[in-house]
Amino acid sequence: MKETCEITSLSRSTIDRLVEVNMFPEKVPLTGNPRGRKGFRVFEVLQWMANRG
Repeated sequence: MKETCEITSLSRSTIDRLVEVNMFPEKVPLTGNPRGRKGFRVFEVLQWMANRG
């Protein structure tokens, strides 16, 4: 999440709100445990940034 905030210049809470309303890429599991840590696919975040302007 820290890296996502840095590259998008958005706060954690803003990203969470955008995810809730399906306006930001979904979080994906980073481990084999579906309840474990989650993050974003870099390609999807970069694509989102390119399409938002």
